Amino acid sequence: MVELARHYAAHPAENLISAVVEAQADSDQPLTFEEIGGLSRGLVLAGHETSAALLGNTLQTLLTQRGLWDYFCAHPERIAGAADEFLRHGGPAVGLFRQATREVQFGDVTVPQGARVWVTYLAGNHDPAQFPDPQRLDADRPNAAGHLSLGYGIHYCIGAPLAKLELRVALEEMTRTYPSLRLEAGQTLEHRPNFVMRGFREMVLAID
Repeated sequence: MVELARHYAAHPAENLISAVVEAQADSDQPLTFEEIGGLSRGLVLAGHETSAALLGNTLQTLLTQRGLWDYFCAHPERIAGAADEFLRHGGPAVGLFRQATREVQFGDVTVPQGARVWVTYLAGNHDPAQFPDPQRLDADRPNAAGHLSLGYGIHYCIGAPLAKLELRVALEEMTRTYPSLRLEAGQTLEHRPNFVMRGFREMVLAID
């Protein structure tokens, strides 16, 4: 990404990296090529990989529980309202590292100030005390918006509205255009060995 930033600084094109280079060129504190590369990398990972994984996870659930897929094919207007439940149930974020700002006691465990901790958003999304019958995708779940797939507080995802829009549009178009969509028979779906994100290596779909 750093090399791409250098390239497009010398050879502008109609893309986001060129736009960033141009936008900050006259700044009193222009971004370095390393900073532009880091920003671009973050957008690719947070803005593409997560959305692709979310769509794949959601499709796997809907297509293996055919009644759900058929329901949304018949009621596409319900897709937008179910976006938070899709994110809760199939959210790609397993968790992220955080640093404890103060000492905290969890049961018999003391987390000292400054300790690096692994916060598992996925576990929170499937906590039965918060979400009864958490393994079930429930389009009418009243507290679905309480999921942690997009973070929380000052760490809430800046791209949350876009993520929901992308998922809604993709599912609306797929249910409208390909109601016969199904998982190709005989395939074994495998999750990618990724510590922070849950998604499938490959998913083969078929239509009539």
